Amino acid sequence: MRDARRAVRRAIAEEKIAEALSELLGQHVSMLVSEARVVAEDGPVAQGVTLALATPDDAVRVQVDVENELARSLVARIIRKPTQLGDPRAPVAPEIEGSLMAIVCAVARRAHGTRETLRPLGPGALRFAPGERRLDVKAMVSIGSDAYFARLMLQIRRPFAGNAANPIQELLSLGELPIELPVVAASSMTRTVDAYGFAPGDVWMPGDGWSVRRTDQPSSRRASPSSLTGDVVLAPPGGERGIRARIGEGGDFVVVGVETTRHDAEVKAMSGNQDDSTATSEVVLDAPLVVRVELGAVTLTAREWAALRPGDVIELGRRVSEPVVLRIAGILVAQGELVDIEGELGVRIREKVKST
Repeated sequence: MRDARRAVRRAIAEEKIAEALSELLGQHVSMLVSEARVVAEDGPVAQGVTLALATPDDAVRVQVDVENELARSLVARIIRKPTQLGDPRAPVAPEIEGSLMAIVCAVARRAHGTRETLRPLGPGALRFAPGERRLDVKAMVSIGSDAYFARLMLQIRRPFAGNAANPIQELLSLGELPIELPVVAASSMTRTVDAYGFAPGDVWMPGDGWSVRRTDQPSSRRASPSSLTGDVVLAPPGGERGIRARIGEGGDFVVVGVETTRHDAEVKAMSGNQDDSTATSEVVLDAPLVVRVELGAVTLTAREWAALRPGDVIELGRRVSEPVVLRIAGILVAQGELVDIEGELGVRIREKVKST
């Protein structure tokens, strides 16, 4: 889906299509995508006008299916002639197909500019190999008070995973969508068997894994996130990279930069000809897991995340609070509280969390 979305952005700027079509028609046009999914099975046979187009490099091919009345209405509005009433099931004339192809290309040109415009392949449907995956997009097109059905089938003809993407633009495209990143204050290792044995009342001691320390005098064994100083990493669960930030006065964060977090150590592969299932299980139970201590989370909109730069201050100290979270290998496993044991920070487990 990620690769398909990137490919679609090259072939279709959906947010600009309605605007371009409105300019051509001189009338307000709106589009509502009702469904977008990856399919491999054959869909229903198109009942209207079907056109095939492709990007200049032929990396993406697009099949456009519109009902006959939409094709007739678009052409009639462009040439400023009234729409002729008739049987909606009757095939449209070849000149209507040709005019519709010109309209689709003009809309693509206005929406994308000349660099990434679509080129026509001709009328008719694309050919898909059995089981071939493609992106199926269904939408409603409203012109004034009239609504019509349209469908796009996008054929991805080469992988896009290796293409350089602009993450800032991708974030900006998400607008006001809230995105949450956990605040990681410690990262250390444990064995699988030990992680399974965590129970309420136990204390996890990350040792040298802490990147923060207490600023107040430990008058009790209980610690508080508000009394911490040092650096934290805002990182997605299980992610290897995060945004390093320094805890400032009042709990604010000052962005330092992006870095690779302390992650899974290399696990040596089993060697030899030993095939005893008990020994194999023992080896797996000894495999190291990453344990992260999280002091809550930071939530910003996608647009705000995209605007962050080193030196910026995130004024969200009030969101760094109890309970402290233990996450193992990206999975939330327990909640607890910070404690100070002989000058060393730890996390006392209060509740285990059942994860699916």
